[in-house]
Amino acid sequence: MRKRRFGAGLIGAVIGWGIAGLDGGFAETVDVPTPQADFVASGTVTSSRFGTMPFDLSRSDHRVHQVLVVANDRIEMIFDRHGEWVAVIDFGKTSVLPSGGATASLLHPFSRAERIADGPLRIERDGVDSHLGLPCERYRAFGTSNGAPLRATACVTAEGIPLISAISSAELTLRMQITDIEFSAPAPAVVDHRGGPLQDDVTGG
Repeated sequence: MRKRRFGAGLIGAVIGWGIAGLDGGFAETVDVPTPQADFVASGTVTSSRFGTMPFDLSRSDHRVHQVLVVANDRIEMIFDRHGEWVAVIDFGKTSVLPSGGATASLLHPFSRAERIADGPLRIERDGVDSHLGLPCERYRAFGTSNGAPLRATACVTAEGIPLISAISSAELTLRMQITDIEFSAPAPAVVDHRGGPLQDDVTGG
């Protein structure tokens, strides 16, 4: 598999850079949790422009490692969670650049919608769900892009990990889903087949 030069630009075109507060921004929003647990995950991003693209994503201490494969192009980036730098790994060469506030966009489910929005997005809670047996809270965002309706959704764990997210506009449809995840720290409560969290059987004695 070859690695494409200028991978940072391509990944920006595919899923955007996760830079909070740029362009449209947020208005009338609720707070969406940000990642608090270390983990290793894999999944897919499906784009109306690029098709289905596998990715690997991990968080460890102060670094986030994101690898996205577009066709035969491998785009690998390491982000400093403190927002100071981002490393782009291209043809075995690592370039460390000032981040300018950039973060791993796969961990920020509304960053792409924010960047293409005409103005501030409105984000609200939309109930609870589960994915891969993990409970997550649903969020939805509303706005416009080039005057047309823009919608985005996400299901985010209490630890701030987006398990599923999607964007829909006149010019773009994008869906991300994690298909496998392992936590370095204790995982959240597992959901049973009825949709509720499993509880320990505690009895008095």
